[in-house]
Amino acid sequence: MPQKWLPIETYSVVFRREFNLGDGGKASALIVCRDSTGFRVQLVFLHPDSAPVDNIAEINEKFGRICFSSDQYLWCIDLLRNEKPVYIVLDDERPNLHNRLYTGEEPVGEGEISG
Repeated sequence: MPQKWLPIETYSVVFRREFNLGDGGKASALIVCRDSTGFRVQLVFLHPDSAPVDNIAEINEKFGRICFSSDQYLWCIDLLRNEKPVYIVLDDERPNLHNRLYTGEEPVGEGEISG
């Protein structure tokens, strides 16, 4: 099965001056997401001057990585904070094309209540 859908149960945020990703990439933030079975997926936010970095889907190893540009951090953290359910989809055959963060369906016009 090439794709795995993971319902995200918890996440943690890590900021640093720089993460060297080992394959030429550099990031300044990670969001580490976990499901209830032990899968761990890193949402990696790349520096603007970073080399391109591939997504990873190691389904048997229960690990994945999805790379975003640094300006997409606020979108991702907003989804994790405010939406439910949230899934990560991993594809071990085409991770650069199919790995993604995904929300569950919501009714049209549900709206958000603001202060």
